[in-house]
Amino acid sequence: MLGFVTSRLSAHALRDSWQRSLSATTEDGQWHVVRFADTRIAASLPQVLSAAAWQRLCQPLEQWLIIDRNGQLLSLALPPKILSPDARDAWQLSAQEFAALMQTAQADVLADQLHEEFADLLPTSGALLHGWLLRTADLLSTYRIEGAPEQLTVAVSVCHSQGSLLDDPRLIQMLESYVEQRCSLSEGLAPLLDSAHTS
Repeated sequence: MLGFVTSRLSAHALRDSWQRSLSATTEDGQWHVVRFADTRIAASLPQVLSAAAWQRLCQPLEQWLIIDRNGQLLSLALPPKILSPDARDAWQLSAQEFAALMQTAQADVLADQLHEEFADLLPTSGALLHGWLLRTADLLSTYRIEGAPEQLTVAVSVCHSQGSLLDDPRLIQMLESYVEQRCSLSEGLAPLLDSAHTS
């Protein structure tokens, strides 16, 4: 996907201005790269960042356009101009902002893993896959399934069922059982997948 920005600054000055926003710390002191130029992430930034953080990122801009997942030109809503933040200030993300950014990226993380290891299970439509994985990511968040292997197991199962697993009410029951009893996800998902292929 593609993004365009308009700024009164020269390209070099804009680059220098954005250098201080390439990474941020979380409340526990950990440093993280903020992939704001990735339009998959950029589309969600106005919603997930605090007003101050969004202002910090947009301060040098007059306009920010991206091509979204559906191929449409989208203009990001820029905040009103206020005093420029001090370029020496470190950028700290709140726990809420960090969690929201991680949740926003979850579907794309799963998509990357699936492309690397289970490409034969993927639909030809990237938009269809993204829709499945957004719903999958919501379930993973709701039931606090945080381990990468377990998350991938659920995503693979969803793709193996061609998305039908997401509409099976037994999936919710199985995830609740997993949370309460820490049963095997693979064993719990197997009968659901058998049903999906015989129905």
